[in-house]
Formats: sequence, C-alpha cells, structure tokens
Amino acid sequence: MTLEKLPVSEVNQIKRMVNNEYSGKLLYVTISGSHLYGFESEDGDIDFRGCWLLDTNKIIGLENPKLFIKKEEGKNDIVLYELKMELNLLNEGNCNVMEHLFATQLYTSDEYFELKKLVSYNMNMNGIYNSYRGLAWSNYNDFCLKGVHTVKKFLYVFRGILAGMYAIQTRTIEPNLEKLLRDKKSHYYYDPIMELIRLKKAGNENDFLPDKRLPIYHKLVIDLLSVLDHQWENSKPSAKTQLEMDRTRYEVFNRFLKKIRKQYIKKNENQV
Repeated sequence: MTLEKLPVSEVNQIKRMVNNEYSGKLLYVTISGSHLYGFESEDGDIDFRGCWLLDTNKIIGLENPKLFIKKEEGKNDIVLYELKMELNLLNEGNCNVMEHLFATQLYTSDEYFELKKLVSYNMNMNGIYNSYRGLAWSNYNDFCLKGVHTVKKFLYVFRGILAGMYAIQTRTIEPNLEKLLRDKKSHYYYDPIMELIRLKKAGNENDFLPDKRLPIYHKLVIDLLSVLDHQWENSKPSAKTQLEMDRTRYEVFNRFLKKIRKQYIKKNENQV
C-alpha cells in the first residue's frame, strides 16, 4: 500500500475519531512501520501514526484526560500522541516520533508546520543518537544474539544504525533504509542489507538466515555500531553545551505548547 493508493476515507475516519471521541483536533497523521522504512510487503498491515490536540478546557479542569490514542481497525494500527506527549518525546529525541514528524504526511495542519519548523531548529542530537542506537542494540541483543536471527530482526538492527549515522552526519531524519543505502553522500550501500530488504519485500520476514550467512551479518552489525559510536564521539557537544541546549529546547517547546493551548481557547470562545 502506497500513500497514493490509500483511501481518503481512512484519514477522514481518524479525523472524526479524534474530534468526536476525544474532543480534539488532528494535527497530522502519516504511515509508519515497514511502509516508512522502505521494506513493506504487499500483504502487510498499515501503521498510522500522528499527533492531536486535546480540547484545552479538558486539561485545565479536574478531568484526567487521556493523552494517548491506540486503536486497531482491521489490519490497521492507529497510534496518536496528544501534543504535550508528542513534545515530551521530541524533546527527548525519540527517533520514532522524529521520523513520524518529518515523514510524508497524509494530513496536516497549521500547527503541524509550525511544530516541524520548531523541531528542525531544536533537535536533541544526543537523544536521537541514543534512541537509534538503543533501537538497534535492543533488537540485536534481545533477539539476534539469542537465536532469533530472522530477516526482520536484522533489518531493524541495521535500520537503527544507519538512520542514526545519517542523522549525525546531516542533522536530518531519513527512516527509509533503502534510501539510506543508496544515498551517494552516505556511502552506506551494503549488499548483505539489500539482500535482507529483498527477502522482506518477498514476504520472508520471519525466515531464519542460513547459518553460513550469520557471521557476515554479525560482523557487519558490530562494525557499523563502532562507526556510529565513533561518529557521535567526534561530533557531540561538550557536557556544558549539551545542558544549555537541553534547557533552551525545553523552554522553546514549553512556550509553543502554552501558545497553542491559549489559541485553542480563544478560537473556541470566538465561535460561541
């Protein structure tokens, strides 16, 4: 399923759900999962991800509103973060949420474009490095090193490493593994990883790699992790600078959230 083939009704359904069931406004929604990472299979499900804004009146009162929407609609998986939760995750440098924000969107709003611009100038590169490395290492350590050496698990390892390397080099987010491998500036073309992508797209994601091929993949993981760590060590700011950047980013995000909340109240008061 591509963005062009996706029915508009799917997005409209999500928009109505946010508005009617959660008294909120949808800010953006995109497709995540293997479709975003560049190795989807034809029969794969669709993972919708995005952000929404809760009615401010439900926050300033005694209510304890939900800031997280998770629903399954058939084969589709829908996960949306309320703006406050979204900003907290972006402040931490959560790689998954960063990817959703900078992905090709199915639906956008004025708030989305303002948020995207804000984050572009206030990226937590330390958090992004740790997030991508943690993603890669958890899949490698928890699965690949414990006998679950499937196509899918190794793909998620390499995706985390290469996306992290690309983010450190360019200060931009690129989740598509095939694009990362073929980007001339990154020099990340590795035949063993392309082999995994071909197997995944053919529907063989849960197949175990042949024992004779495992040494190649294990060595490549260790080598690339070393490159990732070396890149970060050579580019990371000092501890003092990092602390100053963290404080500035928090204040910028905090002001933005307060502004959006106040705008929501004023807009609804004018409509009464």
